[in-house]
Amino acid sequence: MSVAHLPSTRIYWSSTLRVTTITEAMTCNRFEEIKRFVHFNDNTKQQNRDEPGYDKLFKIRPFLEKVRERYLLVPKEEHLAVDEQIIPTKARSTLKQYNPKKPHKWGYKVFVLSGVSGFSYDFDFFSGPTNLQPYQPDLGASSNVVVKLTESVPRNQNYKVFFDNWFTGLPLLVYLSKEGILPLGTVRKNRVPDCEFPKESMMKKKGRGTIMERVARVDGVDVSVVSWYDNKIVTTVSTYVGSRPKEYRNIQQLYGRC
Repeated sequence: MSVAHLPSTRIYWSSTLRVTTITEAMTCNRFEEIKRFVHFNDNTKQQNRDEPGYDKLFKIRPFLEKVRERYLLVPKEEHLAVDEQIIPTKARSTLKQYNPKKPHKWGYKVFVLSGVSGFSYDFDFFSGPTNLQPYQPDLGASSNVVVKLTESVPRNQNYKVFFDNWFTGLPLLVYLSKEGILPLGTVRKNRVPDCEFPKESMMKKKGRGTIMERVARVDGVDVSVVSWYDNKIVTTVSTYVGSRPKEYRNIQQLYGRC
């Protein structure tokens, strides 16, 4: 039904627009009966809202965990990214979020670990503070999302993880590096204190493509902060790559962009 959209459920069993894949599986009455009584969890075990450990997704938590189990069996790509997405909905729900920067502004917010192919290897529905394992460090609300979603990424096997400035913080990069994961992310200037760069007006005078780099050692890990001027300044931070080598830019100038 998610592939072949029709305006009403019963139309899938109609004589004119019937979808044989569905009609051969079960009758319409049987489908509606299952949909009416479907349950994934025991409501008597649900905690009250004011009790610690209350889960807004309690009623479908077993279903979500079964889906995650299947996702985690898929071998991951070398280059991964952590980001958020919105599942659009018009339903009334306390889980529904508003994000004006998304194409669909109202919906359920989901944090996703994806590869360059676009396949999602893990996910976490936003329903409040991220629940970490006892052995995982608390690095703040945004960085904890990356900590949780990268738990299944193999260690010390050259896996690279990218994320945007909402997630990025120096403690997160240090943690991932010590765990054997190679991180890179855009960063806000206030999250790299004592790292001075020229003002945007000065870099603008030098022209597009101007690069400034600062390297520091944080808790035994080398961290590279690169400020690059394009249409505006973009600042990235990483523990495995910096502004070198610059020869690639010369190749682009000779042969054009790919």
